[in-house]
Amino acid sequence: MPKQVALYARVSSEMQVEGFSIDAQLRIMREFAADQRWEIVREYVEEGFTAENDDRPQFQILLRDAKLRLFDGLLVHKLDRLYRNLTQLLDLVSQLEINGITLISVTERVDFSTPSGKMLLTNIGMISEFYLNNLREETVKGKHQRALAGLWNGDIPYGYCKGLCSRCENPNGKGYCPDYGKPDKGDGKTLIAHPKDSKGLVQAFHLQASVKSDIQVTHELNRRGFRTNRKYHKHSDSRNTGGPKPFCKETVRTMLQNPFYMGFVHYKGQLIPGKHPALVDRQLFDAAMKVRQQLRRTNGATPHKKRFYLFTSLIRCAKCGYVMRGRTHEYKGKEERHYVDIGREHSVKCDQSWIVADDIEQQIEKYIRQIRLPKPWIDRIVQLATATEQSQEDERKRLVLRSRLERLQRLFVAGDLSEPTYEQEKAKVERQLAQLPITTTPAKKIRAYLKDMGALWKRLTDQERQAILNSLFKGIYVRGKTIERVEPRKSFKILFE
Repeated sequence: MPKQVALYARVSSEMQVEGFSIDAQLRIMREFAADQRWEIVREYVEEGFTAENDDRPQFQILLRDAKLRLFDGLLVHKLDRLYRNLTQLLDLVSQLEINGITLISVTERVDFSTPSGKMLLTNIGMISEFYLNNLREETVKGKHQRALAGLWNGDIPYGYCKGLCSRCENPNGKGYCPDYGKPDKGDGKTLIAHPKDSKGLVQAFHLQASVKSDIQVTHELNRRGFRTNRKYHKHSDSRNTGGPKPFCKETVRTMLQNPFYMGFVHYKGQLIPGKHPALVDRQLFDAAMKVRQQLRRTNGATPHKKRFYLFTSLIRCAKCGYVMRGRTHEYKGKEERHYVDIGREHSVKCDQSWIVADDIEQQIEKYIRQIRLPKPWIDRIVQLATATEQSQEDERKRLVLRSRLERLQRLFVAGDLSEPTYEQEKAKVERQLAQLPITTTPAKKIRAYLKDMGALWKRLTDQERQAILNSLFKGIYVRGKTIERVEPRKSFKILFE
């Protein structure tokens, strides 16, 4: 049984992200681990990603950490938190087994390393895959039907509400909406104009039509006291206040191009008359769109070449706590990469200036050079590195052949195989094992690099550096033009003490 475990929690929808699903999964897994006296060394929280594929940031970090064997057990609330695809689920279990990691599901509570456990795993995977395919078909049909009926799909667009005033659960309800707690104004099936948000929406269109940019509209809406109908979520934002979020440029940009506000439902290229009231007319909508096109031409909005930013999702302003986003600007005829504090887009007063990306990224080398890996860590990494160049297919074959040898031995001991047959089959399997290639990397060279992290850092690609930073740190905090402090992940705090 494992001693050190990692937890993986996932929700796929905005509704779940804003609810209790993540909290419930983590609470149940923590209690289960405590009962088993397992040490939790890492928690991976995935919000708003489907289990249909493995294109999930935290899941990718989990896979990298599994290859490094930073834990010996992976704990999930249910198997469908990992995958709803049978083939991918079975492949993941095989990868974990190769790395000596036990998969534990709190709900199913089965040892998936046993034959009966693997059979159950296959059945559970098949059910999950069937559920996903069926859910996808029903969702598509349901969305199409709702659109044809003139009803909205997904989250309620800003400016509208269900009109259930007496039992309002809208983030822009209590303390914000003048009709909160009053008799219902709608049936909950058809959207009505929100008493306050609808005014903010109309003002936003008028502001843009008067030649205001998205960022100017954003600041003005926030200054006038309007708020989005989305809440902060404590797992994704350390500044969580429990209330609705202020506007940001991205929210405003999407909002001011949505034909929903003219009374239409947009579905797969079609504009279908909706049952909700229009908040703006065609003339105002077109005027705002015309200004948008003019601003784009005036600002010379030519597409920039995509740039790589090492600190994506990691770097934060030490003053206001907001993430700093990578952006490319033209300076003296040349394109320069910068990190920009997005707090200003949320109308937060902060004097943090732009930072030249090259300058701040070079500073991280100081922290990397200071790292001194403990000898047991180096020994373990060398052991893994000298074996990880074998293909996973060869490793799977090796495991299968070794299992076959064990099975032959059990059959021989039980008397179900004669000695000549046993020896003949055993020799055959051993020859197959010997034919599998084993590629190794010089251990001495690897040790040299691990003892000088600065030299290793210089040889890595940007993508490899980013992967290391995401594994090492939860956050990198900047004040002015320098890194003020770093926040290591729990597993790596020892390296920075």
